[in-house]
Amino acid sequence: MMARSKVRSLAARYREHRRVFEYALDKGITPKEAEAELERKAARERWERIRDRLEAAQVQPTTSGGPHGPAPSDAAWMMRD
Repeated sequence: MMARSKVRSLAARYREHRRVFEYALDKGITPKEAEAELERKAARERWERIRDRLEAAQVQPTTSGGPHGPAPSDAAWMMRD
């Protein structure tokens, strides 16, 4: 169910009800089911936006091979990797 704690105007409540009701008619489900489904969709979209931001903020691994760059090909075996 929609959180009732937020102060909304009567017009906003009617717009939301109409949106839910039309979705319910379109899908052939009850308005309560439609409201729950729309909330799940909104939560999923919020999660995807957050996940995208987290993925973008993660440090990408460097391909340089370390702090001093890649080891030369003729380096000793212990210096490779």
